[in-house]
Amino acid sequence: MGGKWRHGIMTALLILGLAAATASIPGDVFAFGASSSEDQKVDAFRDGVRAVNAKDFARATQLFQAVAQKDPKNADAFNYLAYSQRNLGQLDAAMQNYNTALAIKPDHKGALEYQGELFLMMGNQTSAEGNLDKLTQACPHGCKEKDILVAAIARFKETKSSSNDPLPRLGY
Repeated sequence: MGGKWRHGIMTALLILGLAAATASIPGDVFAFGASSSEDQKVDAFRDGVRAVNAKDFARATQLFQAVAQKDPKNADAFNYLAYSQRNLGQLDAAMQNYNTALAIKPDHKGALEYQGELFLMMGNQTSAEGNLDKLTQACPHGCKEKDILVAAIARFKETKSSSNDPLPRLGY
């Protein structure tokens, strides 16, 4: 009888041990094919970047809106959202989202460059140069974002001086 009793106790301890071990594992691990909300944000962000690279700005806008809604402190998501909106001609919405990206991260090089280009699209050279000053502070040894905005401002000035159009459309 002693062996059966010991076997029963060992079985009970094994069951209790397994129950305790599995209690500490997140529930979504057991759902085949399920992913966490963090994984979904990463997937949407990655898919948004792919859409931008494919110049599918409408799709990118949808994806980055979803990412920004789930992660309202993600400056990169707001920057990409604004970039996509700018390329769709949604300039006011783009400006609002660049402002949000820069409120989250004031030295965001991409947002400073792209917003500077948007300022030029809107004919506001002074504000574009203000962004260039911020980029100069953000990357004192130079950076591609600064170089791109310097070139965009130079093109803007050249186009503006050689044209009768007070608001040259440069397609930034």
